[in-house]
Amino acid sequence: MPAKKCSNGKWKWGQNGSCIYNSKKEAEEDNKNYRAENTYNDYPESATNNAKRALKWKEENGSDCGTNVGWTRANQIAKRENLSRKTIARIASFKRHEQHKDVPYDEGCGGLMWDAWGGSSMINWSINKLEEIDKEEKNIRKKVGSMITDNIELPLFDTIEEAEKEAEKLGGNGYHEHTLDGEVVYMPFESHEDIIESMNNRTIKNNNMEKRIFNIETRVESNEEGKDVVVGHASVYNSRSNNLGGFYEYIEKGAFTDELIAKSDVRALINHDPNLILARSTSGTLKLQADEKGLRYEFDMPDTTYGKDLAISMKRGDISQSSFAFTVSEDQWDTDEDGNNVRTITKIDQLYDVSPVTYPAYSQAESDLVVAKRGLEEYKKSLINDIEENIEEVEEKEKNLVRGSLISLNIELKKRK
Repeated sequence: MPAKKCSNGKWKWGQNGSCIYNSKKEAEEDNKNYRAENTYNDYPESATNNAKRALKWKEENGSDCGTNVGWTRANQIAKRENLSRKTIARIASFKRHEQHKDVPYDEGCGGLMWDAWGGSSMINWSINKLEEIDKEEKNIRKKVGSMITDNIELPLFDTIEEAEKEAEKLGGNGYHEHTLDGEVVYMPFESHEDIIESMNNRTIKNNNMEKRIFNIETRVESNEEGKDVVVGHASVYNSRSNNLGGFYEYIEKGAFTDELIAKSDVRALINHDPNLILARSTSGTLKLQADEKGLRYEFDMPDTTYGKDLAISMKRGDISQSSFAFTVSEDQWDTDEDGNNVRTITKIDQLYDVSPVTYPAYSQAESDLVVAKRGLEEYKKSLINDIEENIEEVEEKEKNLVRGSLISLNIELKKRK
């Protein structure tokens, strides 16, 4: 529940709170314990049994499978410990190893580690739990309405944080206030003029935009009227990327949705160049579909000089790769069995363009990876925190063992007196 500014200049806690605080900081400090991080342990009993079975097998037979994080997770699930959203997200991301779940314990690591992470029941519970948690969070902090200015719909939010976040997504910063039905609400950007300029100028830099290149066949076909039609996939699901500079990446099935396509104003461009537009979704010339494979696109080649040149190059096979520009709403980080950092994109927030591209699939520009590498650094920090927690746990156990030994020795000495 966020702090909200009242029309009289005071602050209150939540929608129905009293306007009694002199500042946002005062409201937050007075209610700092209101929304402590929630934890959950209502996962299936079968998940606990799976983890116990894996731990028992390891204890009895020994195993080099998995990582310390994986076995820590097994102990948490076996003991039915409360799990944070971050931990649940990591468990959900383990789904990418599902193809190895049926490997017998004595023939490889796949089945053993699948059960260590709670098995299918735990993975499915985690995925559903994340949706439940995020839906609840979205209901707490959300866009509260919009304002129409010069035929442009401008978003309004009930918290400064959400307004600033939206401004950042649009390539700007800051917020400004409006009063709606006696309540103070917040609009992205520092001024009304700034957001109008942003909404009018779609080429404004988006600091969260990412681009990825896929070496997938993009072809030119001829329709019944003899026109050239470009057909391809801008992205595919569950395909491991090349090394992107310290991590690998997957796009999870379901990251593209019909709702995403409907809300996005997507262009088909050559090499992401806004001056070389081939088609556009809002005009009906670009057709997008979230199919079983990934994000499919199709458009009639325009009767322009660069369109004709592109058709010739594609028919010759000189251009065969596809790329797309996007922002991410949800992703998860983990470490695979070989120690590689892995990012799984679970939900795309916005699509900007799809592009046939001329450069090789392994040549990913550094500027396209800024957001992902920012997430990688945060993930590495979380791993360090996990390691430190594990060390503290081991040290505490060692202290207890020493303490227990000293007590036993003291008892033994007293018996001998």
